[in-house]
Amino acid sequence: MNRQQRYNLFVSHIARQFPATPAVEGSKLYCRRHAGVLASAGFGYSTEFDFRIELDTGYEQCSGYYIPDRQMIAQRLIQDLGYPESSLDGLVRIFELASTNFSDVGFRADFYDDLRGPRHLFVGSRERVNPAIFKRLITESIDDEDRPTRKRFWQFVRDDNPADYFDYAFKVPQDFPSSYHLQRTIRFSVVAAYDLDMGGDQEASFFGTNRQVAFRGSVRLRPSGRRGWHFPTCRLEDVPFRDERNEAELAGEPYAFPGEGLDDAAFEAGRMASWEKDPIPADKVHSLDWLAGYVMRGENCNASGHMSTGLVDRALVQAIDYAESLQLFDPLRIAIEGCRHLASTRNTRQLEEAIAEELDRRQPY
Repeated sequence: MNRQQRYNLFVSHIARQFPATPAVEGSKLYCRRHAGVLASAGFGYSTEFDFRIELDTGYEQCSGYYIPDRQMIAQRLIQDLGYPESSLDGLVRIFELASTNFSDVGFRADFYDDLRGPRHLFVGSRERVNPAIFKRLITESIDDEDRPTRKRFWQFVRDDNPADYFDYAFKVPQDFPSSYHLQRTIRFSVVAAYDLDMGGDQEASFFGTNRQVAFRGSVRLRPSGRRGWHFPTCRLEDVPFRDERNEAELAGEPYAFPGEGLDDAAFEAGRMASWEKDPIPADKVHSLDWLAGYVMRGENCNASGHMSTGLVDRALVQAIDYAESLQLFDPLRIAIEGCRHLASTRNTRQLEEAIAEELDRRQPY
């Protein structure tokens, strides 16, 4: 699809929004023939004719990320066409919906700050809306398994569940984006890091003291027209500046999950029985698989819920206490295997540390 076709499709998406928009203060101006006016005004043009000329020349690409021109929308539809002033927010919203709810238009324009008025902040925060949204969109663009950014890591890291363990720190220009940056190529540095502990230590991850493989690199945003930039390109250095892999990771071996490989059906049957507060059947008193599920929930025990939220230390303590109160054949082993069976890639290492501490505590001196 070329830029003319993308623009025409965008106009059609705007036109669909008008009939569904209630008239404001009795106005009957919401009509499909004004869809092109709103589209061109949002891109920063006084007439649709001017915008189409720029499409013909290739200056406007209808690709990437755009910031709608709120003042131009107000001038064209409110001052020139007579839309009520109270409809401005709704018109900007229509422009945004038409670009963000339809991926086929080839660009996004979900910015409320037109870069000329007061800066918009998130409610209850000192964080500006535009920079925060831009960083999120840039991250989404470069953080994809099929993009070179991710592929750079696979030479150094093997992980069967890598989706949540990347972090990107951008050093964007001061006050970006602002009107000064429009129609300019923007370059800034980035640090892309992979958490080798897979989120096991949330405090270390927050402060950046966790084990990492990390690369320095750069991001480039080229103008895609008067009010936007193409989707970003990112290049990382060939060699990580921070490489804290252990011996197994250096050998390219994925992390091995400890445990005894419980039968899922028996484990879940035990969990369901504990949820229903059923007593332990006589034929299950020696079943590790069934009992490991059973001890995950009971009176004063919500080990199952704590495992799902990452509170593995609390889950382990409660599972052990509950298993011991039931006087099972090997309460410590049953509780440990129950927690291990519910551990995710993210919290397995944290759980194993808690288990090691518990076993060490029980050793006689």
